[in-house]
Amino acid sequence: MDKIFFSIIIALYKESPDQIKTSINSIVNQTYKNFEIIIIIDNPDFLHKDLLINLLNKHDKVKIINNHKNLGLTKSLNIGIGKSIGEYIVRQDGDDYSFENRLKIAYQKLSKITAPIYSTPARVNGVLKPNFFIRKYFTPDILRYKNVLFHGALIIKTDLLKKVMYNEEYTYCQDFELYNRLLDFSKLFFYDKENISYNHTINDKSISFLKKNEQRKYFCKVLKRNGYQWTQNKISKALRIDLVLDIFWIIKNKLIKHEKIS
Repeated sequence: MDKIFFSIIIALYKESPDQIKTSINSIVNQTYKNFEIIIIIDNPDFLHKDLLINLLNKHDKVKIINNHKNLGLTKSLNIGIGKSIGEYIVRQDGDDYSFENRLKIAYQKLSKITAPIYSTPARVNGVLKPNFFIRKYFTPDILRYKNVLFHGALIIKTDLLKKVMYNEEYTYCQDFELYNRLLDFSKLFFYDKENISYNHTINDKSISFLKKNEQRKYFCKVLKRNGYQWTQNKISKALRIDLVLDIFWIIKNKLIKHEKIS
């Protein structure tokens, strides 16, 4: 039997039955099949276990973990990481969904490259993100001052993530903090700009909407550590300094690549 290639981690809290159906079915119905599904139920009062089990009956490699109390996303993900045996870990949120060829395309790309971290653009409520400029010229340096990646689109080497884990001091923006630690270790990112793999949904019940201020606090904590907290002041925002930084890092990256080729 082939070694499991992907471990897909989904943490559930208070998602609706429709959200759960859409999210789980988008994984179960993937065109590439060599994966395990790890579900962490982070809610002792979770009401949809029968629905979940019924949906997961279509797949033979499933682990369901029940937290005895609400631990939050960060700790729940670390629990899932500890149970993962695939070569790569795939993230997905319980209220989002993956497009059916996500794993097939990722497998084809990851079989040819050496970068341990893989991500793609996504659709946010149907709109393609990030903007065209970032998609076309993405460089990881941009992650030092703004998060242009989608947590749910992350695919990362399991042995690497088991070494670094998510920082449990970060209730929110745990992905942004993780990316920056990985950059500190000079880990390579492969941004597959041609593959739109994921749909992220934001509504008035989403964490992105309900916890915007809390997310901003943790986001600014990472910026401060990187020396970029000044990009959040009123003048910098009014002048769109972030766009200037985008251009600077993209040009610098291009020049470095040109020098290496020469």
